Amino acid sequence: MMGGMKGRDLATPKPIHLRSSLIRKGRFLVHTGELPAGYNVLKAIEDEREQRLRKLARQR
Repeated sequence: MMGGMKGRDLATPKPIHLRSSLIRKGRFLVHTGELPAGYNVLKAIEDEREQRLRKLARQR
């Protein structure tokens, strides 16, 4: 066996240009990446609001 290294001992280099699409702006995390094609932000907000309202209604 050459050098005694196993596959799990090897590191995989990652490109430097890859970084998180979330950055902190004050108290908030802001997504700076690209959204998938066809993603409807307004629909996502509406769905989230409805989900929160249903959760609140169950707590009463």
